[in-house]
Amino acid sequence: MRVIRILVLVALLPCATDMASARDEYGHFEIRSSPGQIKPAPPLGFTFDGNRVAYYSHGLDLDLMPPAKYVGIGKYTGELNDRYRPEIEQMQRILANNEIASVPGRNVGSVLAYSFDRNGTHYQGQLQYRSGDEINGKLSFLYELAQDLLDHGTPEINLHPTFAARSEAGNLVVDVVFGNDGTQEVVVDGPEKWLPQRALLNGQYFLTSARNDAGARFQVALVEKYLSAASRAYASVISVKPGQSVKVEFVVPHDALTFDPGASRQQIRGGTYRMFGEANVNIQSPSEMKGKAFIRTDKLSDVDLTER
Repeated sequence: MRVIRILVLVALLPCATDMASARDEYGHFEIRSSPGQIKPAPPLGFTFDGNRVAYYSHGLDLDLMPPAKYVGIGKYTGELNDRYRPEIEQMQRILANNEIASVPGRNVGSVLAYSFDRNGTHYQGQLQYRSGDEINGKLSFLYELAQDLLDHGTPEINLHPTFAARSEAGNLVVDVVFGNDGTQEVVVDGPEKWLPQRALLNGQYFLTSARNDAGARFQVALVEKYLSAASRAYASVISVKPGQSVKVEFVVPHDALTFDPGASRQQIRGGTYRMFGEANVNIQSPSEMKGKAFIRTDKLSDVDLTER
């Protein structure tokens, strides 16, 4: 059973301007965290044009449990079927008629930014609301639409990393492979911009963590100083062409690993580990995806590591 996570939004009053020609089925919706939040969630954005819809994924979790296979972030497109059209039209009517007032203040919850044409008039604005407000439920269809496009849509823009890890001469060697299943080149900031720890606001990072059944738990932030000689060329920028992948290798001394203070073991012991990865990176291009994106990797369930 999928649990839909609903954000709370902040909004301004809408504005309306006459349009020379109306396209009732065209529009843009984006849900983002309201101003003042310490750790804002990635935005959830859509564009609608006739029978086509595009979802812009910047890494928002749609389920409480992450998917078994991570498909990455990007732009996913598909046909807009009759399942969602009535709900889109209902939301446009509500916004056009000012049926819901925006909640003032900071750190209220979430913001719905919108832009669409209806009956010869253009409407554009932002609506801020709380998690308990009725509009929360009316917007739940957007999360379902996003999941449908991730599952069945076409990835026009895509970036998804995978990684592998091994022990080598007293080091943990991590190979991060950035794949691109889309049709456009994707460019992100390289490790020289990544911070040595997870940042609460807009800092970039790439963290890998590991644990085993013996009680060892550690993590490491992949940063520029750990780049191997062969991967120094990717220090400033990582560019991935459509249908290709780029491998970036990091060599981390075992004594640079950060062990969980509550873990029963504070050093690497030989054995099998489960490893995870997550990152917050800045997308330089394409312009449609420009900005920060939260990216996961597939879980590795059987990584063999040694003390040496």
